[in-house]
Parts: sequence; structure tokens; C-alpha cells
Amino acid sequence: HFALIGAMLYGIYYLIYDWEIKRASFFVILFWGSLITMLISLPFILREKIDTELIKVIAIDRIVLLGAFYCLYLSVKKVGVGTASTFESMYPLFVALFGAIYFKIIPSTSFIVGAILIFAGGAIISYFNGS
Repeated sequence: HFALIGAMLYGIYYLIYDWEIKRASFFVILFWGSLITMLISLPFILREKIDTELIKVIAIDRIVLLGAFYCLYLSVKKVGVGTASTFESMYPLFVALFGAIYFKIIPSTSFIVGAILIFAGGAIISYFNGS
């Protein structure tokens, strides 16, 4: 399943990111990461038709993502990659919350139970790591 592979790659990314932030500022990582991503993406986007509404939504998406990455950067620097990744993995709670508030998407009972378990796991790890 692609979601599982994505999660595995994200786990590798966290370890690489931990190494990066010990050597460079957030903006150095952001600049070079963005430039490399643009160069890799260029051959693919040249074939796509893009409208202005899509560009506006992508701009909002990138601003939100920039804020998320900056918070992640600060968290990894302060509490370490293990604790930061535990809290960051609670994002499904916020997907459900914002989905319910803004799009009237009600999560299933199993999702709610799983989200509670994720939150509880994050709280336990934070408590025992002193974060």
C-alpha cells in the first residue's frame, strides 16, 4: 500500500532532517530543499495544464506547510527527533477535527478510537521523556 511506503519514507526523512538541522538553519534547508524539489519536478510540470485557482490553493498550501515545517524544525531542535515525530504523528486528529468543522466530514468510530490511542501514546512518550 502506498500510504505505508510513504510512512516508511517519512520515517527515513525524519532521521535525515534531524541530521540536517544540526548543521544548517531552517532557511538554508528550506532554500536548498525547495530548489532541488523544483528541479526534480520541472520535467513533470511542463506537461501539465495549470489554472490560476490551482495556483492560489497551492500558495495557501505552501504557506501552511511552511508553518508546519518551521514548527517541526523548532521541535526537533528542542526535544529531539523521537519526541517531535511522536507529536507530529498526531496530525490525523487535526485532519478529523478540521474536516468536521470546515467540511462536515464526520470520522468513523474506529478512526476516533485510533486517534485517541495516538494522542494517548504521544502523551505517554512525552511524559516519560520529560518533554
